[in-house]
Amino acid sequence: MTIIEFENLGSYENYSLLVKELGLEDIFESVWGETLEEHELVETEYEVIRQVLNAAEDDYILRMNEPELEYEVLLIE
Repeated sequence: MTIIEFENLGSYENYSLLVKELGLEDIFESVWGETLEEHELVETEYEVIRQVLNAAEDDYILRMNEPELEYEVLLIE
């Protein structure tokens, strides 16, 4: 069995804070074709975050904590 090592990057209350804190604004713009400030949320926040993390160079795990509606991000090392 292989154990995946990871770093817990933190919990975030919304997608824009998560993108800014992780420094993924450029990735966001390339995925969504507009800046974070210009983006009008039509899809779910989870979907926005998922697509941005999938496009990033690093490998992330995204977890959503249902009761608090927070997103937890782990960086796979």
